[in-house]
Amino acid sequence: MNQTSGSIDRVPVRGAVTFALTICFLAVGTYARSESLFELSPDSFEKPHMIVGGTTEWVQGAGRYGGPALQIAPMNGESRVSCQFFSKPQLIPVFDRFRVEAWVKAPNAGGEIELEFCDARTTIGTPFASPFALTRDWRYLAYDIGWPSEFRAEAFNVRVTTRGSGEILISDFRFVQADTLLRLADLLEPVETLAQLLITRDGVEITQIPRALLRKFSDEPSSPEAEGFFGIEKRENRRILVVDKSEGRFVLTAEPMRIPVGLESFFGTARFSGPLDSAPTLVFRQYGGKGPINETQSPPLPTPQPKSAYHESHEPHERTQRGQGRDRNRGNPDTNKEESGSAAQHFVAMGGDGRESSADRLVLMFSFPSAAGTYRMESLSVTPSFATTAMPSVTFFVDQVGYEAGEPLRFIVATKEFPDGADAAYRLVDARGNARGGRLTSLGRAIGQRESDWGSYYFEGVVPAPAPGTYTLDVTTKGQTASVDPIRVAPQLRLKETGELAYRFYYYQRCGCEIPGWHGPCHMDDGRLPDGGHADVTGGYHNAGDFHKHLGDNTPVSVYAMVRAYRDQQKFFDQRDTDGNGRADLLDEAVWGADWLKKMVNPKTGGLWTNVTNDIDYHGIPERDTDGKPGTNDDRVINTDDPGDLGALVIAAWAALAQFVPEKGYLEAAHQAWDAYEERMLEGYEPRQIVAALELYKATQDEKYLRAAEKVVANALRLQDAQGWFAAQPDGPPVFRIVDEGTIPAALALYALEQRKGSVPPSTAGARPAQRPGARPAQRPDATDAEAGRDTEVKESLRRYFAWSFRMADNPFGLVRGYTGGEPFYFKSREDWFGGSNSQYCSVAWAAYLAARVFKDDAEFSAQLRAHAANQIHWILGMNPLRLCMFEGKGNLERIYFHHLYAEIPGHPRGAVPGAIPNGIIREPGNADRPWFDLREKPGSPPGAESAEPWLPHNAYYLLALAAQDTD
Repeated sequence: MNQTSGSIDRVPVRGAVTFALTICFLAVGTYARSESLFELSPDSFEKPHMIVGGTTEWVQGAGRYGGPALQIAPMNGESRVSCQFFSKPQLIPVFDRFRVEAWVKAPNAGGEIELEFCDARTTIGTPFASPFALTRDWRYLAYDIGWPSEFRAEAFNVRVTTRGSGEILISDFRFVQADTLLRLADLLEPVETLAQLLITRDGVEITQIPRALLRKFSDEPSSPEAEGFFGIEKRENRRILVVDKSEGRFVLTAEPMRIPVGLESFFGTARFSGPLDSAPTLVFRQYGGKGPINETQSPPLPTPQPKSAYHESHEPHERTQRGQGRDRNRGNPDTNKEESGSAAQHFVAMGGDGRESSADRLVLMFSFPSAAGTYRMESLSVTPSFATTAMPSVTFFVDQVGYEAGEPLRFIVATKEFPDGADAAYRLVDARGNARGGRLTSLGRAIGQRESDWGSYYFEGVVPAPAPGTYTLDVTTKGQTASVDPIRVAPQLRLKETGELAYRFYYYQRCGCEIPGWHGPCHMDDGRLPDGGHADVTGGYHNAGDFHKHLGDNTPVSVYAMVRAYRDQQKFFDQRDTDGNGRADLLDEAVWGADWLKKMVNPKTGGLWTNVTNDIDYHGIPERDTDGKPGTNDDRVINTDDPGDLGALVIAAWAALAQFVPEKGYLEAAHQAWDAYEERMLEGYEPRQIVAALELYKATQDEKYLRAAEKVVANALRLQDAQGWFAAQPDGPPVFRIVDEGTIPAALALYALEQRKGSVPPSTAGARPAQRPGARPAQRPDATDAEAGRDTEVKESLRRYFAWSFRMADNPFGLVRGYTGGEPFYFKSREDWFGGSNSQYCSVAWAAYLAARVFKDDAEFSAQLRAHAANQIHWILGMNPLRLCMFEGKGNLERIYFHHLYAEIPGHPRGAVPGAIPNGIIREPGNADRPWFDLREKPGSPPGAESAEPWLPHNAYYLLALAAQDTD
């Protein structure tokens, strides 16, 4: 934990200063944050010390996910090994609660492990808990502990004792601060992208400012003028708040925090270094609907204590910077310079403050004395105390639609307390009372970027392939039992329950016609060209919660998904022909979208136009957006820019649909668009081009298109890093694809499946595929050696990608995280454009289901891929920490008010289109990487688009995943 003094980035201020922060808490109680105080690794501690009875060694590649693990092995016939983690005792900030966690196993035999605190002389030991039993598989160990009173403000060590005949491995050992509402790191997250706020002091440009400056607290108390600076002092792996002030009161304020349900009281602690004879105070204000309710503050310190010699010798990071020779305290330059050892350690505490019954917000303030001086805040903790009845001990997370027959029934259980040596058990009970039981497997905790802890211990239950039926699920842990029902299992359940709704969503999003019960004919005057002319681009789909119409990754992928879903699940979708025209409703919907795409062809170039847009500030019903009369001033504008490579799925959609609706001229339209884009496509890296070429090959069996697909496949393989991820350009950085993460591996899997077939089967519609004049013979010749090599290369690429994707999903929910280099993250940062990632998850599921078919001869890997795909869909259908089903019409989605202009339509206050999938779960407003959704309780102002807006791609990739999950 030794850290050296670093640079200071400071912001000048006059008068009182405002810090700002937003903290929101989840309904299930996932309020906790964890700040890592110590992590065991070769970088932090090369080797434990005071080893008795054995040896220790770091073994590379032996950790849970391929990282290092600490191996402790007995020697000379010993069965007990004891060692300490620190060569020198460590000082830590004084908090109330901590958590110790690790993954441990005894790979060759059984064993036990025990951890305990020791004082600085290692003479007092305080065990965390009773010995923990080890197995050959990784097991999660966790202890929630209060800091021993005899160790307050003293140094400590951690002693580990193992018992067993073989070696024991420890991976991911962490000692963390637990269960806090607020910590110092939350205030000091820097923002480096706001150039307009950068300043210069003494010729040095300030390149970081605390994120908390981005908001203003409106109810700040008046205070005398105080001149000074505050900023971030950067240490090796943490940041410290520095306040350098002149005479006058100085106040830092955090924006109101939402008080979680069930909170009874809160306890605040902070540690400062600063002048000997003065210390800051903590101030809490509670607010209700009509303003402040009460205010309390920490009592003054009786006698500030100087830094001890122990601090100086063992904790160099505690030293304040030397003074600059000016008066820092009441005008006495001789006694108040910040010489080594002349500053005090101020521990400020305020506890037991009860929550006022009507309070819903809490404001934290730091009030500095009027004396001049420099203060460094080195730690901060605001700890909650909850009513026992408000925090359920066991919470279930299940797929609220149900589970596929023949596949594992996986569910997640969260607890606030670790079972402490006792495994939790479950029972799955069918309608006749027959039960299957088992033990839950600990999955540890979910911790997002920058130590954002989700606040629970998570466990997994897996019932292998239960028979079709309806079940009740019971879980018992720590003497308490909780139940959830009904849970359904059936063949093709997800397709039968959601397949029709998933594409009917597009019907309600139609533009240019009447949708009975929703809106009248709208936008019948689309649209105006940039030169003032008019082109008929009526039809298509409203893109999202607005009324725009887009190509890009919107309508083209939607039409393609509908056709692909029909082709893969034709028997199911043929059952629905409500207008009796002899064609499945799903195909009718695809035709509606495909016809609009034909209208978006530029007659001069053969390429495509990008979109049709209206005034984004319009907030009304669709039919009143324009007057419906072509040629008037309110005609919506056609963006004639070429969407470029994203237009490839237009070609794929037309080519695929032509096999089922040959009379509409889609195949010829696909050929013409291909001709317009071919040269650029063959030189590009866009995976959609692979799909376009394969669909034209399926429709025509012209090998020109297969050769084109092979060329683009070769280009796409150049995008892959050795770790498995794909860049946008060769040798480029990793890319976070918030919409279409799975598109590249899906395209490669489609190509591999085509290679495996060897020849193209007849159209599923029964008609012979149409060939262009001059096309090569329909029967594909034997694959060349180069093709065979390419097939192997593609499969190896898919293995590398999904090995990386599995690592990105190394969390209790199996959810794929984002990655741009550095630390992976669950949800995109709020510092720039952000939104939910439901289409990202669905696209990964589509790719994984396709890859499972590619590797069907490798049963274990294929099962991993199917489970990976299912986890992404489970998240959307309710297996997430908010227990929120994000598919309108199923589960508990009625909790969502959508960000949709359809909410303006009488009778639809929620703006809820049947089958709609919203953007999804995002970061909470404080920008911590924890799950949050903008849920409203009643109609009124719309929720934020980032989480609650529906969007065409979500349903498109959901349909693709749905259709691919059980076909071959």
